[in-house]
Amino acid sequence: MTVTTANIMRYDMALPSNCAHHARLDLTGGTHGLWLCVDAASRLALYPQSAEGSEAAGDEGLMAWDMPAWQEALDGVHLNMVEVILDAGANAMPNAAPLIALARQQGCDLNELRFDFGFDPLSCLAKDGVLVGGPEYVKHSAQQLFAFAQDNMAKANVFCVSTEVHEMAGASHAQQLGVMAATLSHYLELADALGVSAADIARRTTLRLAVGRDIFVEVAKLRAARLLAAKVLAAHGVDEEIEMRIHAVSSRQTMSQCAPHTNMLRGTEQTFAALLANVNVVTTSCFDEALGQSSELARRAARNVAIILQDEAHLMQQVDPTAGSYWVEENTSRLVDEGYEFMQQIEGRGSMPGVLLEGWLREQIGDTYAAQRQRFATRVDAVTGVSEYPQLDEQLPEVASVFGEDEQDYIVSYRDLLADIELNGRSSFEDCIAASIAGANVFQISEALHDGKAAQSPQMMPLDVHRHAEDFEQLRYQASALATSTVSLHCLGDLAQHNGRKTFATNFFAAGGLEVSDDQSSKVVCVCGNDKQYDEQLAKVIASYSDDVLVLVAGQFEDSVATLQQVQEVLA
Repeated sequence: MTVTTANIMRYDMALPSNCAHHARLDLTGGTHGLWLCVDAASRLALYPQSAEGSEAAGDEGLMAWDMPAWQEALDGVHLNMVEVILDAGANAMPNAAPLIALARQQGCDLNELRFDFGFDPLSCLAKDGVLVGGPEYVKHSAQQLFAFAQDNMAKANVFCVSTEVHEMAGASHAQQLGVMAATLSHYLELADALGVSAADIARRTTLRLAVGRDIFVEVAKLRAARLLAAKVLAAHGVDEEIEMRIHAVSSRQTMSQCAPHTNMLRGTEQTFAALLANVNVVTTSCFDEALGQSSELARRAARNVAIILQDEAHLMQQVDPTAGSYWVEENTSRLVDEGYEFMQQIEGRGSMPGVLLEGWLREQIGDTYAAQRQRFATRVDAVTGVSEYPQLDEQLPEVASVFGEDEQDYIVSYRDLLADIELNGRSSFEDCIAASIAGANVFQISEALHDGKAAQSPQMMPLDVHRHAEDFEQLRYQASALATSTVSLHCLGDLAQHNGRKTFATNFFAAGGLEVSDDQSSKVVCVCGNDKQYDEQLAKVIASYSDDVLVLVAGQFEDSVATLQQVQEVLA
């Protein structure tokens, strides 16, 4: 049996015209759909001309603020032929309205449209630190979107349970699964308010998880996600078997700015893990996205990963190919138990919104990240090309900045198409679609739907997101500003005696952006030799240097970011 996983790229560039250009290239290059991420201004309903909105405009997404902008962003895209995933957090209703209006304008049969509203207020709260519009607006949006989907869009999903931001903040596998389960449980509890069953909600919900650095642990995590979701459904009285839809995304936490081409290896192994776990949708990160806007080459390489693994490596010819593997089965079972335990901790404190707003979840994930960061800082866990095997003379690829003059001009020139709209906090989704067709933008629709209650939106400190390589990359950037960034090597004996530790020292200092030299002119010296030489000669060698010289001994100093920071301070 051959299973097909949809290969969908992420579109989070700011300009609608850039989105259209890349969408056409990607779709003709073999992808199956579009993951449309709107900018922070659209997610948080902040006018781009306002003080806050000027910072949010174009941040992490499309500046598609009205129907003409969506027409430009999707120029040449036939919505009835592709899958569309909207990523607008809690503010999905105003952002989805022009998209549905555009689909109707194209003559699409909405019942055949493969559309995901991506309604995920809790992930948006964790990411942005605010529940846009407040609880009543969120409930009204859920009611309207679900009712519209039930009546008009047979193939549409409404809810999304995303743990991508939690993974980027450093959450463990168990914490990611526990957050997923608790969030799913919270959305299922809306069944009575929506006038539907928990099973109805489950059938229209997508689980989105980031895939990290360890292939088989990630396979186990994705398999555990299905089992844990089934456990949550059973707890909510769902007695039928519902296979939750899973969207796997290669982790942005693992992407590096230095040695960016190594990211192709990371993206490939993460997509490999996702396909082994038989996910429904996979998104491979572009190798240069940590540097700025991804190039056409990077997007082509990313989309081809899933195509090659599915069509040439034939990974999808079996359902659940890792089934029966003792290691995978054992770790799947372990992660189900650990994820369920963390979910119980969350629910024991009240609810998923509660642990976010009180800061408990942020604290728990922060503690996990601190331990994770220490493992990378001491090179227990490596980042290839950055903390291990770095190249000081590498040439980074040229990429366009995420936000430049064209994006700034777009914001400055933007104007409302309508002066006033007739919507309020009780308006339906159909009303929003009609307003979009008439020319209303996402900010006007949002303001009307929020009904003056935006100031009451619950707020929290958003989760801090990180990348594994960032501490070493910061050292590399600091080293480039030093007047001298050279460490002297004092090698004992012949090559056979000191070469091992000389090679170690060369790579270690390079991870901090520092070169090594055999001359003795630097204010930092590293002695390299074997243990016998250290016993016989080390004290005399150290005594030969003045007090203002920092003398390190290869094999005897802490292999860490802290040591490199100390060396840079001496060289500064």
